[in-house]
Amino acid sequence: MINKNNKAVAANNGHINIVQGQLINEINDTKSNGKLTTNSVISGVGQYHTDKNGYVYDTVSYADIKSMAHNPEVVPKSQARWVIPSSFESRSHGLQKQRGNFKLLWVDIDKNDVGFYDVVTIARNIVDARFVAYTTKTATVENEKMRIIIPLEKAINGFLFKFCQEVLINKFAEKGIECDLTSKRTAQLCYLPNKGDNYRYHIQGGKRFDHYGWLSSLSVVFAQKLKFKEELGARRKAALEKRLRFANNPNQSPIDLFNSQADIELLLLRYNYLQIGSRWLSPNSSSKSPGVSIKDDRWISSHASDKEIGLKLDSGSCGDAFDLFCYYEHHNDKQRAINAIKQQIKDCGGAYE
Repeated sequence: MINKNNKAVAANNGHINIVQGQLINEINDTKSNGKLTTNSVISGVGQYHTDKNGYVYDTVSYADIKSMAHNPEVVPKSQARWVIPSSFESRSHGLQKQRGNFKLLWVDIDKNDVGFYDVVTIARNIVDARFVAYTTKTATVENEKMRIIIPLEKAINGFLFKFCQEVLINKFAEKGIECDLTSKRTAQLCYLPNKGDNYRYHIQGGKRFDHYGWLSSLSVVFAQKLKFKEELGARRKAALEKRLRFANNPNQSPIDLFNSQADIELLLLRYNYLQIGSRWLSPNSSSKSPGVSIKDDRWISSHASDKEIGLKLDSGSCGDAFDLFCYYEHHNDKQRAINAIKQQIKDCGGAYE
């Protein structure tokens, strides 16, 4: 039983304090409304297996995953089976975050020079629960790339899944193991056992993992996110205030006005792009390679999945802040986006016509 009156947990050297009960209340307020399947998560074959292409999703249980570890597929990646660790039938990151019902945690380790069984030992110490670990199709003796899948005692929603994934990745990082950050995304594909030249696997017994054991760690992450959210809010407010100061300039179009005051980095965050180093991974992409960069107040994307945004290029697309705003908030309807900018200015006391 969780005590909702636990004392505040300090984060960021004591500069942020939150009450654990606030985290629990946030979790309880974020209900899963999705289409559920008992003890299973959704699955497909190859990156193009999606309802948008007319496919029906399969379901896979943790018992199925263990069976596949014993008897892995031997197929090209284009034919490999994957799971999304939620039972809600969608490959949309936004919908999974809002409506997902997550049964598993997982990590993807692309750089492993300490050895498969050493990482298994580290995983055992981190979760003290059952899991399946296996090397990937392209693992080598020198680099035993691997994935670890951990079944949960209780299903969790997308809000908590993202926090649990971040804590899990941080705990591996503390042990010197770098995990792929894309596993924090709610609809990221986790490819299941597919035998390569250096295949190994391990099935750890024990109980299912109870995420409430990480309440203190989750509270710290939650506090950091609250601070970040406040900072984003301040940046949005500053951008709007700048826009209002220029709103009465008769020589500036609504698009130019928006672009002159917009923060592209802030917009990418708002539209669920994931920052990895100096580049960004599109929410429309199923790859793990960040293909979006920012240069001279414009964004450039090499993701084919971003081709409907902005100006098409031979190798992708590019655009400005308005292009992002138009695509994600107004379904690529330019006039609707312009009208929205005008209305926003009027609502805030501006006089743009």
